[in-house]
Amino acid sequence: MTSDSTWDGVAIGTGHPRGSAIVTRRHTPDGWQYLTLHRANRPSDDPDGLWAWTPPSGMRQPGEGAYTSALRELAEETGITDATIHPIDLARGHALWLATVDADQEVVLDHEHDRYEWLDADAAAKRCRPGVAAETITTAATIPDTTFTFTPNPDNPTSGIYGITVDNQERGTAQHHAITDNPTFFDIVGHTDAAVIECVVTDTAIRADGLEPRLIWSFVRDIVLPAYQNVTTVWTVTDADHTRRLRSYMQAGFTHDVTVEVVPGRPKAVCGLRLAQWW
Repeated sequence: MTSDSTWDGVAIGTGHPRGSAIVTRRHTPDGWQYLTLHRANRPSDDPDGLWAWTPPSGMRQPGEGAYTSALRELAEETGITDATIHPIDLARGHALWLATVDADQEVVLDHEHDRYEWLDADAAAKRCRPGVAAETITTAATIPDTTFTFTPNPDNPTSGIYGITVDNQERGTAQHHAITDNPTFFDIVGHTDAAVIECVVTDTAIRADGLEPRLIWSFVRDIVLPAYQNVTTVWTVTDADHTRRLRSYMQAGFTHDVTVEVVPGRPKAVCGLRLAQWW
């Protein structure tokens, strides 16, 4: 194994992120359980040592988007092919995703693993070593299981403005438009094959619960990309001094490209999501 290849000689893609961990959980009558995998061919005198147990994870291959890579790794290591994965933190060097599966989900291991266990969060975190592996479980365990629904503005359904609802309760608004509809923004980024989004969360619990990256990603994946077939980048602009919101966009895969002051004294962070980096 080198810095450019995995332990079995498979090349690792360049750029960010190098790989992913896909924390996978199911809900049972006893609460949430987390999937831990045991690596095959461990030394007989250290069967459960460092990196013996981990959530599904792996490295990104050359030319592969990180989202595509995470789905591939989950399928290869567990046989799970129909799960929806959501971002927890894509700003890490090793992107962190969360998958929720049915309680009776079948697990089919690959040759790299020889057994698996479903454990509660505390037990799974204790099983996974070192601390960086355990932390993926403890972080995922803080995220509620929430589905966002995006409803077009009933007064103008083609406006690109959507209400954000959770359990039929409005939690904010999201909107998209072509970059050519905003000359000022176009002058900043300088190309037309892009869309622009803005997500405004009125329920502060969404941000406090770590769900804002999932909301942003879901809006891009489910609403924006089907509406703009040929874009290469999705852009957003947010207050540069609103560090928590800026962090949420970065955790959803955006990069803070530049800070501008269209209005003097009001710095704005311009952030881009490069689709080829993820898909």
